[in-house]
Amino acid sequence: MSEEKVKENQHPDSNGNENPQIDEVDRFLNSIGEYLRLPQRDGEFITYRFSKDKSKRELVKATFRDPVTDEIKPQIKVKYLAIHPQFTEQGEKPLEVPKTLAQQIEANIEAGHLLQKIIRHGTGPNTRYTVIAT
Repeated sequence: MSEEKVKENQHPDSNGNENPQIDEVDRFLNSIGEYLRLPQRDGEFITYRFSKDKSKRELVKATFRDPVTDEIKPQIKVKYLAIHPQFTEQGEKPLEVPKTLAQQIEANIEAGHLLQKIIRHGTGPNTRYTVIAT
């Protein structure tokens, strides 16, 4: 991309510094998709805002492949409608979590803590999550 093209897509902020203009590519690259996700790697964390409104949660049936037996097994999860605090303009998105994680989330909601950090510990079948109210 030529320097001229880069300057064309920039505009000065209130201090006179040039900031890149947010365009459709930036919005696409920074979007979070249709669903919210749990942390993907050991030690990774993510923060979401949950709601006290019980209509923003429901039980859903899901399936998973057992890594030991390679069987496909049914599982019931809790699906929440939550908000990623860095992408509030994208609104509520679904987040599906297992029962043990939902119990931690619910305990925080009942205590009035809607902003919650979910931390992943481990990998594979040894994966566990900790939820901390923030």
